Amino acid sequence: MELYDNKPNFSIFLPGPCNAECEFCYNNNKVKCRAVGLTSWIKNLTDIIHKLPLEFRSVSITGYEPSISRYLIPTLSLLDKFKYNFDKVVLTTNGTGLTASLRYRQNRYLIEKVVTDINISRHHYDELKNQKIFGGTYSIFDRDITNIARFFGAYKITLQCLYNPDEDPLWFANNYIKAANDMGIQKVCFRIPAGKLSIPHVAWELHDDTHPEDIRTQLYHSYSYMINGTKIQWKSTVDDPATILSINNDDRIFELVYAPDGWLYSGWDFGNERQMLIL
Repeated sequence: MELYDNKPNFSIFLPGPCNAECEFCYNNNKVKCRAVGLTSWIKNLTDIIHKLPLEFRSVSITGYEPSISRYLIPTLSLLDKFKYNFDKVVLTTNGTGLTASLRYRQNRYLIEKVVTDINISRHHYDELKNQKIFGGTYSIFDRDITNIARFFGAYKITLQCLYNPDEDPLWFANNYIKAANDMGIQKVCFRIPAGKLSIPHVAWELHDDTHPEDIRTQLYHSYSYMINGTKIQWKSTVDDPATILSINNDDRIFELVYAPDGWLYSGWDFGNERQMLIL
């Protein structure tokens, strides 16, 4: 197996429901696979981790809404057994289940012990506008995120949004960063809608950091810097890295994804036999 770079990512897409109805969510038209039972899920995942190439040191836990998936805690328990296999375990969530997890010692303990980074999605600095964007039964408020950040620590949490402002871009970005700081969070990520491999001009207007980190590849562009103690990242990616690589007759692996159906894929097109892998 040839890898795209020396920091490949292993993503675990948890089965389960989502309590939001974001219009822009890629789950709306991409995730079309039936979940396997929990026992089979853990067995398959165990086998995969045993066979993963050593270069895979980073794990991303995502899904519909992973924090309310009944698969989350068993998955974290498994990853705890393989704690020396991975340097980084990232949980991406809208935060719903984390507020409940703080009340349960075992869940709280596993999240604190196993997860190194938590990405909390919040798509607008204004609380009411954010609720409207998420829709569904989503009901996470500023006080909830503040409690999560207070418990897990300011630098373990990243507040992230899909950057598509309905107002002046600079005004939006500054207010979003301020909202994050008010909730006790010191890391912010502005994610550009998938497919747009470009960083908006406002990213350069925001700062005077003379040493920003600028990483560009054919699959993603990341631009990061510090503002008054807060780390800011702008990130854009292609819609599906595996598809881009195949179009260019490049058979290297950028990412491996363990899907709800219990199969391992080289991309996010679950059910596509061309992306199915057997290690």
